[in-house]
Amino acid sequence: MMPTRGFRRSLGTGKSLSFSNSKSNFNQVAVVTDYFFSKTTHLFFMAGWQRAGGATHQAQLSGTASSNNHQILLTAGIGKKF
Repeated sequence: MMPTRGFRRSLGTGKSLSFSNSKSNFNQVAVVTDYFFSKTTHLFFMAGWQRAGGATHQAQLSGTASSNNHQILLTAGIGKKF
């Protein structure tokens, strides 16, 4: 059940290995927070960080690969349920 007003937060961390190249690995952290104005409207913010290691030289969080082995992604927006 969604709160009527207030914050909701979550934190995720992960480590994965590439299937195509077993010498590649990725470390990542993501934080998401929501502020609910009402049952149907909320403001959200997400921050993510990824570091590629091993044989991989580029991090890729959102479809565009970085020019180095780490990448940060920041997203904010307003959501409305109809």
